[in-house]
Formats: sequence, structure tokens, C-alpha cells
Amino acid sequence: MIGPKDWIGELAQAGLITPLDDLSAQIGLDQLNQPAVDANKFQGQTWAFPESTEAVASGNNKDLVKTPPRILTS
Repeated sequence: MIGPKDWIGELAQAGLITPLDDLSAQIGLDQLNQPAVDANKFQGQTWAFPESTEAVASGNNKDLVKTPPRILTS
């Protein structure tokens, strides 16, 4: 099944999906971008693996925004 990670909590609570933590090494989760894997956690367990990731860039006009917001990186 491919779907948004927003579904993980609802599907997990309904018992429709199984956590992947025990299979992590076998299915290669340890080889993927860890923040992308962590985004698929619910209640401390990994329920899905990332199918893809997206890079988002930010810019600002220094005349309008003197102190830009802090950007978190991994």
C-alpha cells in the first residue's frame, strides 16, 4: 500500500498494519535516510518505510526579513 504517513496512526490503531521494527535490518530500513524513516513512526514504532523523499529550499528577502527563521537540517 502506498499512502501518506498521516494514515499510519489510524491504520495502526485499527490493527490493519504491523510495525516493521523487528524486520528493520532485513528490509533495509537501516540503509535509508534516518529522518525519513523516523517520520514513519507512531507511538515509538516504525510502521512504514519512505517510498521517496522531497527536498525543499527556502529563501528570504533581507530587506523584508531581517532575521530569517532557523532552518533545521539533518
